[in-house]
Amino acid sequence: MADGNGSISDGGAETDIAATTWWGRTRAGLGKAFGWAGGLFRPHRPGSNELLDNEWSTLEGLWRVCRPAAVTADPIEAAAIDVLFKARTSKSDGRGWSRFNDAERRVGAFLTVAQLPIEFGTLLQIATARALPTLAFHKGNEALFSDPAKLDSQRAAYAALLVDLQTNFINTRFQRALRSEVAARLFRYGVIIILLAAVAPLVLVWDQLNPVPTDPKHPLSITAVMTRFSNEPLFALTMVATFGILGAYFSRAIAFQTGIKNISFDDVMTTYVGRVLRMRLLYGMIGAIVFYFVLRGNLVGGSLFPDLKKIGIGEQVVWKLTADGVVPDSASGALTPSGLTILSPTLDMAKLLVWSFIAGFSERLVPDTLARTEAQATKES
Repeated sequence: MADGNGSISDGGAETDIAATTWWGRTRAGLGKAFGWAGGLFRPHRPGSNELLDNEWSTLEGLWRVCRPAAVTADPIEAAAIDVLFKARTSKSDGRGWSRFNDAERRVGAFLTVAQLPIEFGTLLQIATARALPTLAFHKGNEALFSDPAKLDSQRAAYAALLVDLQTNFINTRFQRALRSEVAARLFRYGVIIILLAAVAPLVLVWDQLNPVPTDPKHPLSITAVMTRFSNEPLFALTMVATFGILGAYFSRAIAFQTGIKNISFDDVMTTYVGRVLRMRLLYGMIGAIVFYFVLRGNLVGGSLFPDLKKIGIGEQVVWKLTADGVVPDSASGALTPSGLTILSPTLDMAKLLVWSFIAGFSERLVPDTLARTEAQATKES
């Protein structure tokens, strides 16, 4: 233990140090784990940006050269520009870049005859690399910089190119922020849906996770529980609804992943806002449930579709393996059971879950099926 001066006394010092070290390491480990988990859901907060800081330094170098002439021509504006440099920030957020853009435009109005051609050429190279839509127009202004007498026209051409580039950069940052926001939202929805898909069957088979009697006639035996699930409509409906939601989410996740480079504000507002995502998930769940009743009513059939009388959870035999992980064949060619079994969906249950996923994933499967059913009913009536 520590005395008033912070020193460690003899009694049990080594034990105290070991305990403190163990607790310190445990607390640090827990802190990192919770920090990582929290970071998955916490919105990104921009920090210091080295690129922005470098841009400020470059612009300040230009300002030092043209400042004397600017003070003479417009002392009030020059003082305002000085204030911008004193309040400069390298924080990479909208406000930080907005301040820099403002300072860049103001300094550009005072660039000297020697500075203008160089800075215009630099901006033109950036515009070419970014394939600026108005690039041809700005390239046409290059001829202005061969005549020093056209200073006003040169400054106007420089200002026009600068504004176009700044607008392009702003749009790029906006698109990047949109993608980041949508990705974070889809991630949160995905975690919740996957947990739902994992918890729903877990709740339904909870009794089977506890020790149960081996007597097949006992109401909590494995056989009795599996029979109950196979005949219980709630079991099938819960799994169908869950996989319908999972399919609907997967469709949105794929659409986002494949179109991530071209996502626009309109796409976000019409497809990825929370209320629209929830509506899509509800649509997928309803579609899966409706398709379940289409199967239940024998309106579609074939080997691809499940036999709903055989859905449920069954025991799967675990076969013996050699030390190399190979399933050995007996002399008769039959596999050797290990004596262990695991619970798994039956073949028809797996088919039902796949079709539920497809019904949630596809926005046309259920409407098209209902349309064909309606057409057939009309034809037979």
